[in-house]
Amino acid sequence: MLWRDDRSSYDGEDVRFEQVRCYPKPTLGAIPIVLGGNGARALERVARYGDGWYGFNLTLDELPERLEMLWSACRRYGRTAPSIRTAAFVSDATPSNLPGLAALGVSELVLVGSPPATADDASAWVEELAGRWGVNTRTSP
Repeated sequence: MLWRDDRSSYDGEDVRFEQVRCYPKPTLGAIPIVLGGNGARALERVARYGDGWYGFNLTLDELPERLEMLWSACRRYGRTAPSIRTAAFVSDATPSNLPGLAALGVSELVLVGSPPATADDASAWVEELAGRWGVNTRTSP
């Protein structure tokens, strides 16, 4: 891989290169490949090529089925569930669902909301969102 190995080669349908070097390399190692999509083919791609999955606009009822599809695909490719980081926007999730989501294997819960129209209102918006999810945004003096 260009960002990992000293020299890399690739022979694909549209691109071919041999023994090339690519610098600078990422300072923290490989750049993770996170793929999205909720369908069977998308989850197969995640299991085959991805370091992470981003599920979007799922419900609490839909998420376990999608994760089972992903874990099943991982097993087919000889991968274990912990090797894939999972992030999901679950439209009906609440703070009380966090332990159950973690138990299912969700690494990150994505909160989606529309920011206010003006920058002056952004601070109050962030405070309200954080308060709803039990996050303290205030720092001690």
